[in-house]
Amino acid sequence: MPMTERLSVAIFGSANVTGTNDYQAQIEALGGELAKKDLDIFVGSTTGLIGRFLEGVHKAQKVSIVNLVAYGDQRYMSDQHIDNLILKECYFTRLSVLCECEVFIVLDGQLGTMAETMVTWNRLQANKEFDRKIIIFGDIESIKIKFLLNNFVFSKQAYRELVYFAKDVEEVMKMTDKMLALHE
Repeated sequence: MPMTERLSVAIFGSANVTGTNDYQAQIEALGGELAKKDLDIFVGSTTGLIGRFLEGVHKAQKVSIVNLVAYGDQRYMSDQHIDNLILKECYFTRLSVLCECEVFIVLDGQLGTMAETMVTWNRLQANKEFDRKIIIFGDIESIKIKFLLNNFVFSKQAYRELVYFAKDVEEVMKMTDKMLALHE
C-alpha cells in the first residue's frame, strides 16, 4: 500500500485524450462511485480523462482521499480536486508509488498509459502478486486496448488473469470490490 493504511486504487489514463461524451460520462460516474468508498485514490494527472474522473469524485459525497503523484511540474498543486500532492523525482519513482495500490484501473490513453499498464503488469508477474488486478475500462475495439490484448495473449494463463476487461462502470466496481475484499 502506498504510504497509507487505507486500501488504495490507482487510476491510469490519458492527461490529453478526452474520449467520446458517453465515455467521459462513464468515467465521471466511476469517479463518483469510487469516491463513496473509504479509499485512497492515486492519480498521475488532473487533466484529460483523469480530469473527468476527478470531476466525478468531486461531485460525489466524497469519503475517499485523492492523491496526486507527480514529478517535476508543480502546477498541479492548485487543483481543487486533490487532497494530497506527492512529488517524486522522476516518472519511475512516481510509478513505483502507483504500483503499490491494491487495484489498478486503466482508462483510455496514449503511450504513457500503455507504458504504465505494461510496467505494472510486469511487476505483478515478477512478484507473483495474483491477489491484485489491472482492470481495463473502455472500448474493447480501441486500437490501444487491442495492442494490450495482443501482448496478453502470448502470456501464461496466470499472468493473463491479472488483467480484467470491463465494459461498464458496474463491472469495474464489481471487480474493484472483489479485489479490495481480498486485502481487508
